[in-house]
Amino acid sequence: MYVLCVDDDLSFLDLEKRMLERHADIIVEVATSVPEALDRLKVRNYDAVISDYHMNGPTGTDLLRFLRNAGNTVPFIILTGKGNDQVALEAMTEGATFFMEKGYDLHLTFAEIASMIRVSVEGALAKRKALEFKTMCDSLCAIGSSVVLVLDRDGRILDCSASAEAIIGYCREDMIGKAFNELIAGRESHDSTAMMEALMANEVAQVVSLEVRRKDGSRIPAMMCTSALQGIGRDRGRAICVIKDVSEQKVMEDNFRATLRLCADLEEVLDEMVAQSSPNQGHPDPKKVS
Repeated sequence: MYVLCVDDDLSFLDLEKRMLERHADIIVEVATSVPEALDRLKVRNYDAVISDYHMNGPTGTDLLRFLRNAGNTVPFIILTGKGNDQVALEAMTEGATFFMEKGYDLHLTFAEIASMIRVSVEGALAKRKALEFKTMCDSLCAIGSSVVLVLDRDGRILDCSASAEAIIGYCREDMIGKAFNELIAGRESHDSTAMMEALMANEVAQVVSLEVRRKDGSRIPAMMCTSALQGIGRDRGRAICVIKDVSEQKVMEDNFRATLRLCADLEEVLDEMVAQSSPNQGHPDPKKVS
C-alpha cells in the first residue's frame, strides 16, 4: 500500500515514515506542505493519505476539502497535536475517513495509524469492487432477466433472487444450501470449495460464458458475472454471482451464422450459373477455327 504522509514537522514526518514502513505492506512517501502533497497526488494514486491538521499555510482539512471537491475519494486520516472537537467535526464533515490525536506513546499511535490505513484501504477496495460489480450486473441485466446468487466461502448458495424459478426451474427454497457447481454443466463433480478459492483469488469481477443446468436437466447458454466480497464484517469470504440466460441471443447468433453460410452457398451457385451461361461455354473460339 502506498501512503502519502503530510506534515511540516520534519522530525515527526521522518519518524512516521520509519515506524509505518516497519509494516511490510506499507510504503510511505512524504510531503511537507499541502502544495507539495498536491504535486505528488498528480503523479501517483495513493492508497491512503495521512495529514497533520496544523501546518504553515493551508491545513490538512484544506487538503482534504480540495481532494473531495475534485472527486478524489482516497482514504484520508487527519492527525492533530491535541484534541479539538471542532477540528474533528470539520474533518469528518469534509469527508475524512478517520480523525486521530497524536498521543504521547508514539509506538501505540503509529500502530493505530497502521491499523486505520488497512481498514480504510480495505473499505475503499470493497466500495470500488461493489461499484465495478454493479456496473457489470447492470450490463448483464440490461439485456434480459438474470438470476442473482449469494455464495458462502464453501461455494454453497446462501440466497438467490426470485427469478431463479422462471429461468432455471429452482425455487428459492430449493436453491438455498445447494452447491453452486451443481448448476454449472460439466462441473458438477468439481470441488465447490476449490472453485470458491479460485474465485476469491481474483481481485476483479469475472465474466465468463458457460452452460447452466436447469432443474429438468436441460441446459441453457449463459453469461456469468462473479465477484468476491472481500469487504468488512459478515460479507467477508462471500461472493455474488449473476447468471444471465442468453438463449435468445444465442439463437440470433446461430441464425446469423446460418444466414452467412447460406449467402456463401448462394454465391457459389451463382458463380456456377454465370460460368455455365457464358456465350463461349462449350463452343470453340471462332478466332481459332481455320
